[in-house]
Amino acid sequence: MAQYQRVGDNVTTDGSVPLPVTWGEYKAVRSGPSAVVVSWSTLMEQNNKYFIIQRSTDGQKFDDLDSVAAFNEPHAYSYNDAYPPAGKLFYRLAQVDLDGKYTYSGTMEVELSADGNKGFRLSPNPTSGPIYLELVNAEQGRLEVSLSDAAGRTLHKWIFEKQGLQWTQLIDPGNLPAGSYFITVKGTSTRVVQSFIKK
Repeated sequence: MAQYQRVGDNVTTDGSVPLPVTWGEYKAVRSGPSAVVVSWSTLMEQNNKYFIIQRSTDGQKFDDLDSVAAFNEPHAYSYNDAYPPAGKLFYRLAQVDLDGKYTYSGTMEVELSADGNKGFRLSPNPTSGPIYLELVNAEQGRLEVSLSDAAGRTLHKWIFEKQGLQWTQLIDPGNLPAGSYFITVKGTSTRVVQSFIKK
């Protein structure tokens, strides 16, 4: 299946031309088992304020995920949707002018299977506070969760018990300086590692 589909390029809310942005390539692709990266480029920008990344589960009703400031010159952008739901997903970009008018990209389509979502998730990322952990696998029993810095030094450790297929846990990494860190979850047959950014 194609990773993305382009529909209705360069359509403004009022149908006026010329447009403040000339779209280059844009696409939405799976990143690992359960994330989606939306990337796009512009060939020309003028009077461009920002972009809004939008997601839909039916291709009709779109919800705003986040916004990205414009460079107002040809540029390549990207956005990581780290915690999307399973199933067929639709993404699009709303480009906002300085005067508040909107231009939409075409629609991009990605499918995440429920099986592909099984594994380990960490959110939000980046974070400024507690972290939500989710692990979905058949293993049960003792889990050791450790937090380490970029140099590999262990800063915190927690011990939990996993019962059933799905395990969720909220942890507080404490008062860490801004930077990159790693969460490792280890069990009898489980070892997963994911990085996160502390804002």
